[in-house]
Amino acid sequence: MAGRVSGGPGHSRTRIEVTDTAPRSVLALLPATAAEESGRGLTVIDALSDRWGVDRSPDRKTVWCELRA
Repeated sequence: MAGRVSGGPGHSRTRIEVTDTAPRSVLALLPATAAEESGRGLTVIDALSDRWGVDRSPDRKTVWCELRA
C-alpha cells in the first residue's frame, strides 16, 4: 500500500491518495454502527471530503479524496 498527498498551502485543494495492489476487492459505502469494528473508511472519507473516487487499473486501485484548503 502506498499513499500520496498533493496540494496544500497555496492551492485550493489538498488531494490524498492511497493505492493498493488488490484491484478486485469490493469497495462499498456502508452505514457504520457503533458496534462495527471495521468498514468505516469510506464513510469517514465521504463525511470529511469535498469529493472522492476510485481509479482502477489491471494491477491496482487508488482511492482518492479532495479537501478544500
